[in-house]
Amino acid sequence: MRNIILLLMMVCAMATTAQTSDKHKKAVLLVHYGTNNDQSRAKTIDVINQKMAEAMPQTVVCEAYSSKMVIASLKKRGIQKNTISEALRQLYAKGCTDIIIQSTHLLPGVMQEIIEKEADKVRFLFDTIQVNKPLLWNADDACQLASLLAKHINAKKDEQVVLVGHGTPGPANAMYTLLNYALHEQGFTNYHVATIEGYPTLAHVKKMLQENKKPKVKKAKHVILYPLLYIAGNHATEDIEGEWKQELEKEGYKVSFIGEGIGELPEIQQWIINKTK
Repeated sequence: MRNIILLLMMVCAMATTAQTSDKHKKAVLLVHYGTNNDQSRAKTIDVINQKMAEAMPQTVVCEAYSSKMVIASLKKRGIQKNTISEALRQLYAKGCTDIIIQSTHLLPGVMQEIIEKEADKVRFLFDTIQVNKPLLWNADDACQLASLLAKHINAKKDEQVVLVGHGTPGPANAMYTLLNYALHEQGFTNYHVATIEGYPTLAHVKKMLQENKKPKVKKAKHVILYPLLYIAGNHATEDIEGEWKQELEKEGYKVSFIGEGIGELPEIQQWIINKTK
């Protein structure tokens, strides 16, 4: 009962503020996982926020972070970031009635479920709330991303490229395998997909590289590691450039690391904008 009373009080307070605002405002809420890395944030999150606002000038554009851990860490440094719930309440207070929520998460995994739950909690406050799908939702998305990344990295035939994603529990992790299949089907057989905390693992990568021999051709010794992450933050530097690179070098490979997140690519940024539009 206490929770219901508090909720009603909050709605009444918001309604008073909303009455002074323009009605029927459309809004886009960009939901990012977030990062403590200031440089990576400037290259990815800040850029897509600005580009979205420029592409949709008649729309209120704001952001939220889905990682409470990142929000808490940034708060200690004096950097304030909203949770999804906080951002939605602020949009209501501004008089926004029609909301599109677009995440920059790669997969429809745990974070996508969190977004859906937060939207459901306040859905009654708005005329419409539409939660868009993340980048990798279906086979068409996988084929598009495969082509985009292969063209961008542009590896030589004697180089092996390993795209390293985060990984997620549950069926969404299968999207990595779908992306791997899409790469090979398009002829990029020297590209492979693996994960830090999902499947396939670093152990599978080692086995794959050992088995990837062509008849009468010496095994490729140059491996390129590329973060299949929206933001090249701590996972990229500590896990991929750190542990993965060191482990493969122990196996005798010459290993290169491309220190960028896919969120830095203009094509990915435009893809997100197109999904929102």
